[in-house]
Parts: sequence; structure tokens; C-alpha cells
Amino acid sequence: MRLSVMQFCDFYSAILSFWVTLVAMSDLGETMTSLAHMAGAVGIALGIEYDQTGLWVFVIPVLSGVFILLISWVSRLTLEESFCRINVSRWILERKKKDDVNSEHITSTSISF
Repeated sequence: MRLSVMQFCDFYSAILSFWVTLVAMSDLGETMTSLAHMAGAVGIALGIEYDQTGLWVFVIPVLSGVFILLISWVSRLTLEESFCRINVSRWILERKKKDDVNSEHITSTSISF
């Protein structure tokens, strides 16, 4: 097997793994996820064929995937009220319990002279 083919496959699989992970995390739905995976696979292959070791071949898919991820999370946050609801009183109670446990641990392990 030619070295150039192995190099293409190495770069392609590395960049594609970032793209697939970010698109899967965005939870776009089956149709949009399939479309994004196919468009990303073709676009990444085109970019790697153009310039295998260039910085932008890595940066563009990762930034695009992060952008899609953030847009999907923000849209889900604004459309669904229960997506990111924080119960403040529960958070304060859990924080107080954690602080109490830490202070007990510190006093029990201190050495007196």
C-alpha cells in the first residue's frame, strides 16, 4: 500500500472523529445528523486532499462542529424550560453539606501539640 494512501486515511479518520463526536453531541435529529455526517465526511475528504497537513483542515471542522453544538444547545435551552433548570435551594444545601464534611475532615486530621 502506498504511503500517501495511509497518510490520507490517518488524517481523515482523526479529523472525522472530531466531527462525528461534535455532531452526535448536538442531537440534531436523525435527518439532520445524517446530512451533517455526510456533508462533513465529503468536506473533510476534500480538505485533506487539498492540503493534508494544513492547520485549517483541522480548525474548520472542529469550529463548525462546536458552532453547531452551541446553536443546538442554545435553541434547546430557549425552547424547553426544563432543559437547564437549577434548583437554587437544593444547590445551596448540597454545597453546605460538602463544606461541613470538608471542615470535619480537616479538624479530625489536625495534629495538636
